Amino acid sequence: MIVVSDTSPLNYLVLTESQHILPKLFKRILIPEAVRQELESAGAPDAIKQFLATEPDWLETHRVSEIDPRLRQLDAGERDAIALALSAAADRLLVDEKRARAVARDTGLAVAGTLAVLDLATCASMTTIRRSALRWCLFTATGHSTRIQPPTLLCCHGRQLKEVGADSTR
Repeated sequence: MIVVSDTSPLNYLVLTESQHILPKLFKRILIPEAVRQELESAGAPDAIKQFLATEPDWLETHRVSEIDPRLRQLDAGERDAIALALSAAADRLLVDEKRARAVARDTGLAVAGTLAVLDLATCASMTTIRRSALRWCLFTATGHSTRIQPPTLLCCHGRQLKEVGADSTR
C-alpha cells in the first residue's frame, strides 16, 4: 500500500506519541520535500525535531516535479502531498485540512485524516480511543492548538464509546 502524508497528520501523531501506529498500518509513508521542510521549520516542537533526527526507515522523502494547476490554491505541503500521491498512484493520502481534502477527492484520491488513522489503529487493536483521547488532552493542555477537540475524538469510533463511559445515543 502506498500512502502519502501531509504535515498535520504526522505532526499530531508524533506530538501525541502515536507515530508507532503508522508503519504498523501502512508499512511506509511517503512525504514530499515541502512537508519535510514544514516539519523541520524553526518553530517546530522538539518532539518533531527528535522524531526526524531518528530518521525512521518507514518515512521516505520524495521530490515533486510536476504540480497540477488545480493545486496552486493550496499551501506548499498540501499541494506537494497531493501531487506526490497522484504521481505515485497512492492508495491513500493523509491530510486534515478541509479544502485540501476536497481538492484531493476531486482528483480521485482516497483521503484519511488523523482521526481516521487513529480509528484504523483502534480497529486493529493497536491503540484505544481512551488512550488516544488522553494523549490528545495532554497535548492540548500543554498549549498546543488543534481543531480537533477530545469529545470529537471520543465520538469518532462508536464501538469504543462504552469504554470511556459515554452514552452511545449522543
